[in-house]
Amino acid sequence: MAKLWRVLPSGIPRTPRKIKGGPLIDLAALQQAIRHGVIGAAHVLVVNRSCDNKLEELEWGTGDVLDCLSCATSADFKGAEWCETNLVGLIACDAYVIPYDETIKQRSRAGLAFYVKFSLDDADTLKLQLVRVHL
Repeated sequence: MAKLWRVLPSGIPRTPRKIKGGPLIDLAALQQAIRHGVIGAAHVLVVNRSCDNKLEELEWGTGDVLDCLSCATSADFKGAEWCETNLVGLIACDAYVIPYDETIKQRSRAGLAFYVKFSLDDADTLKLQLVRVHL
């Protein structure tokens, strides 16, 4: 499997909250892992109650999150930051705003803009830690 971290969180100071320097996770490698089934719905861990609630409101499963992430481009990147979670403590995350049509499961300028903030488990393993997803 390709290396997914561009910058390992262990080398990033925990303050300030915003992390400079671009994406922490290699989006293209992540999308390739999703396409090839290396990362699937079973590899998504929702680490915040508010995210879990939002997924329920959207009537989304973890596969829907992966479909949305598969449509992201580097232009959708909005920043990286340290995020506090309910389950796993403080984690380094990338945030993307993705114009996505959930009906046809494709990127679309006419689609809604979904804000997705995510991280990976320690040591570049397969667990995708979903922090937030909302409109």
